Amino acid sequence: MSVKAATDRVDEANALELAIEVGDDEIEALIAPYIRRRFYADDPEWRKLVDDQERKWRRAYRKSRLRTFVGLPARGQGHVKKEYGRQWGGRTALDILSPKDGSSAVIWRNHGFLMDANGLKRIYLLFLMRLIEALKPVSVLEAGCGTGVNLFVLASRFPDIEFSGIELTAQGAAAVQTFQEESTLPEVLSSYSPLPPRDTSAFKRVHVQQASAAELPFQDGQVDLVFTCLALEQMKAVQHSALREIRRVARRAIVMTEPFADCNAESMRQHRIRAHAYFDAAVDDLPRFGLKPTYVRKDIPAKIAMGVAIVASETV
Repeated sequence: MSVKAATDRVDEANALELAIEVGDDEIEALIAPYIRRRFYADDPEWRKLVDDQERKWRRAYRKSRLRTFVGLPARGQGHVKKEYGRQWGGRTALDILSPKDGSSAVIWRNHGFLMDANGLKRIYLLFLMRLIEALKPVSVLEAGCGTGVNLFVLASRFPDIEFSGIELTAQGAAAVQTFQEESTLPEVLSSYSPLPPRDTSAFKRVHVQQASAAELPFQDGQVDLVFTCLALEQMKAVQHSALREIRRVARRAIVMTEPFADCNAESMRQHRIRAHAYFDAAVDDLPRFGLKPTYVRKDIPAKIAMGVAIVASETV
């Protein structure tokens, strides 16, 4: 590569980073409606909550080691399919976004929050929207789309893009079809979107099929942009196959919002990830799968028991 070509590539990467960056004030505005209580990190009540969580996940990790010791099978894709089949069964995107009675413990910088975790996903969506605006893809695929919340919101903002998804469970894929019987995008999803929808009927054109991320039903380089959002989290048993498949079908770029090892060095987070056999790759592992990270954002609000990073990569 010539010096000029290398310089141009650096300039493009810097321009992309500026284009998709989300400021602290924007993050605060996105999650504010979902926060039920705020704490300073040194608040005794918050410290007790953190300590309780630490004990909970330490116990869960010990229990998982005992299961391994006595020869019980590790949590694989069969377990995940069964768990999420129950979770998505009879529910649609409207049910997923309905207010929850419980609260998740979330930390960001020097503050703790008790909040509805749906607020966190608005942050991920805004990053995706900024990236889509910068890259202008023709086609976008979500690997592990659940009941389709992300796809419905994105399609309504970018109606000229072809959005598709794959979902491991028949129940999730069915929930997408059920929701698409709505005549227009419900206000719950319109107000959930970080940016205003441009076409409230575009969600009806999203195509979702039941499939595994380890065997994507797409041709090589068929999709401009592939993204995951806390989906690889559940794919520890097939994470290498899933990463290779995502790279295979992506023509230009991949965005993963996942619990990368870089964000989970603390003991509590290690205990939770190991107890549930969650995704545990590091950002530095991605080049092994033909992915070159071009943007990494780690300092975003996350549950105290599991950190998350947003990583955009180009295909190589």
